Amino acid sequence: MKEVMPPPYAIPRHDHDQPCFTPTPLINSALCSLSCSIDYHLPLQTPPDLFAHYCHFRSHFLSHLFCCYLLVLMTTPAAAITTSLSVLSPCKLNLFLYILGKRPDGFHNLQSLFCLLDYGDTMSFTVTADDQDRIDLPEIKGIAPEDNLIYKAIKLLKEHRPANHDSISVTVDKRIPMGGGLGGGSSNAATALLVVNHLCKLQVPTAELMDLGARLGSDIPFFVRGHSAYVEGRGERVYPTDINTERYYLVVTPPCHVSTKEIFTAPELPQYYRAPCDDITSVPESAFANDCVDVVRKKYPQIGQVLERLLKYGSPAMSGTGASCFCAFSSREQAQQALHELSQDLPANYFIARPLNTSPLWASLADGNL
Repeated sequence: MKEVMPPPYAIPRHDHDQPCFTPTPLINSALCSLSCSIDYHLPLQTPPDLFAHYCHFRSHFLSHLFCCYLLVLMTTPAAAITTSLSVLSPCKLNLFLYILGKRPDGFHNLQSLFCLLDYGDTMSFTVTADDQDRIDLPEIKGIAPEDNLIYKAIKLLKEHRPANHDSISVTVDKRIPMGGGLGGGSSNAATALLVVNHLCKLQVPTAELMDLGARLGSDIPFFVRGHSAYVEGRGERVYPTDINTERYYLVVTPPCHVSTKEIFTAPELPQYYRAPCDDITSVPESAFANDCVDVVRKKYPQIGQVLERLLKYGSPAMSGTGASCFCAFSSREQAQQALHELSQDLPANYFIARPLNTSPLWASLADGNL
């Protein structure tokens, strides 16, 4: 009987009719293509005994080739999984700031109403599951990475969850004026705590994140909580509240950098201490005041000049220890007109923002978008 050559796409088998391997469809296709290439060069009149040797050789050859493929596949490290996210890190205004006195730990007790704004820095995070445990942060406005609150916050969070070794990369598009009393650095640190906690799936409760933040800065717990609020103590006691959001704030920051430490250690500050308000939630807007403003105006005349110019448009105030000052308007058009007039001859950083009850970051968390 004449020997019939099997078609070149047939899967070669060992003796006893057992498959050499069971390739996936993709690998099967590749091996069959290779088989076709080999069979194409086989003479058509190949003697039966030689053809049998050929089939045996081809079977073992393709089996070994497939094993080599599996070895390469198993020894090639998988690409590290990366996750990226960009969010708004909002700033705040102190609608009032009462200084009650100095504490034994060197901080001051205060009472204040913190108002979130829809204006801030854009922070971009990339988390890489590579077990390298790096924190990559560029120098920002002359601040070395290790001295930045963002770096310190991530490092503290990693120490709190030492089992996680993901690498974190952060960049910041800085818009919040530094040294303006708007809480830019604290907001950045709080945003880092919240986003890294989420992206790395650390599952640290909000209350613990607030406690971690309090180790780094008085305003950070407020930004972690992410809601406009009354605050007491040195800022760690936060009482969320809804505020009037039907207004626009023109925020004016003169070209000077105010050191919070300088103001709180000023020898003349104690004369402005006041008795605590029993219920800060009952303070009427007409009683809003900033107990630091006189000290700051004496040291930084530019701030006094801004406040004087803003009197034309309403009841201006200073945020925190300055240098940013603000005034409320009932419409964006009115605020824009004031900005246009002031910017003609008053050098400063200007922006218009609306107050918020809830941080945009927390709104995204609630929607499940992070």
